[in-house]
Amino acid sequence: MSPYVRSAIAGGLQGGVAALVLEVADIVISDFIDILLCFAFMACGFLAARHFAMSQGRAITGGEGVGLGALAGAVGGFLTAAGISIMILSGFGPGQEEINEAIAATGTMEGPAAKAVEFVITYIHVVILVTITAMGSVLGLIGGALGWRVWRPRSEE
Repeated sequence: MSPYVRSAIAGGLQGGVAALVLEVADIVISDFIDILLCFAFMACGFLAARHFAMSQGRAITGGEGVGLGALAGAVGGFLTAAGISIMILSGFGPGQEEINEAIAATGTMEGPAAKAVEFVITYIHVVILVTITAMGSVLGLIGGALGWRVWRPRSEE
């Protein structure tokens, strides 16, 4: 396995676990905690950049930082989305009340609106997976850029 992939997986797993813990805390404690998920996904990229710089014993380039961040954020987002899907399947997930209301509302809808709601409910796990993985990748990219700023070659100052 290449050092890039190893670092991205390491950063993504660390940030993804933190994001999943925050998601559970969001359900149990307060809806405000969701805001911290953005920082957890940014941490994926930052930690991947740190892991790469430390394991390779050299500074990283801007492209490496951004690429590692995007990949690590995608790993963290995928892990978080999988956890959220499992929570929804178990009936404990975020927005469970809204999902149940949407299922109940499809009985009163007709035409294209009913079909659209049924489609989203049927494929909610795919929607969650794609959306959160993409969001994690973008935010991880930002974290990777921040990581590059910390572990860049000092001649670029």
